[in-house]
Amino acid sequence: MKRLILLAGLYSFLILTPNLYAQTGKFPDADQPKEDKIELVPEINKRKVEVGETVELRLILKWKGTGDRYRLGISDIKTRNLVLKRQSQSSERERGSEGDINLRYYLYELSPPASGEAIIEPISIKYDDKVTGQSATIDVPAFYLKVRPKPFEPRNLIIPSIIILFIVSGGIVAMTFRKRVKKKASAQKSTAPEDTALGALVSADVILRDHEIQNYIEKLDGILRNFLYEKYNLVLEGQSQKELSAELEGNKQFERQDIRLLISLLMRFQEARFGGIAPSYAEATAIKNQVHDFIAGKKAT
Repeated sequence: MKRLILLAGLYSFLILTPNLYAQTGKFPDADQPKEDKIELVPEINKRKVEVGETVELRLILKWKGTGDRYRLGISDIKTRNLVLKRQSQSSERERGSEGDINLRYYLYELSPPASGEAIIEPISIKYDDKVTGQSATIDVPAFYLKVRPKPFEPRNLIIPSIIILFIVSGGIVAMTFRKRVKKKASAQKSTAPEDTALGALVSADVILRDHEIQNYIEKLDGILRNFLYEKYNLVLEGQSQKELSAELEGNKQFERQDIRLLISLLMRFQEARFGGIAPSYAEATAIKNQVHDFIAGKKAT
């Protein structure tokens, strides 16, 4: 009888447990940070904003063990066309099935003063492990935002007509001059994005030769995203596969095979950066060749 009870219990565990995992969509501790490692989750609430609108950047650090295990140091935030309005940090502790999880939040509230592009430059987070005595650095990639002009509101403009005429006249002259300068600058760097990206790929080869695969993949990711931004004014960072597909298909300069390749590369980069799934040396070499062929193929377009 005892043997039958044990067999019945084993059967229930083997049959019912996988079904439970399938229903919940994740296995136990899927969102748990790994041992002896800090994990980073960057979040930004908007990528397309109006002038004066508030943008929130939140950096979340997760680790197991005691809350004071790591000594953390974060670099000052640097931006272009963004004003830092407020920054704060807080901590909390969550219960997990494998122990407590420590959470450290860094919150930045920023606002763009002018339309055009806005950039949050890369941020470095250094931490010292008091248990092992080791140190490491986490690099937060740059964020690119598009800033729209604020809607025109006539009721807020109480200006004498002569001043309005003066401003409009001066604006026309300034805009004409700006367009000429921009057109000239655009003509001077028409092939610059391809040349810059291909040169960066050559320089990055030393990282691959040193078998620093994770750093190499992050470097390739940055090269490709910067090329897409400089060449096509595309801001591709942190989107899901569905969002990437919609963004790329809306750009008529890409053919179907280009879209499939870009989605595959960008999703693989996200797996390596945030999922900790680093490729092998052979796969990293193959990814580099795909990035090179894609960029080189755009030189004549």
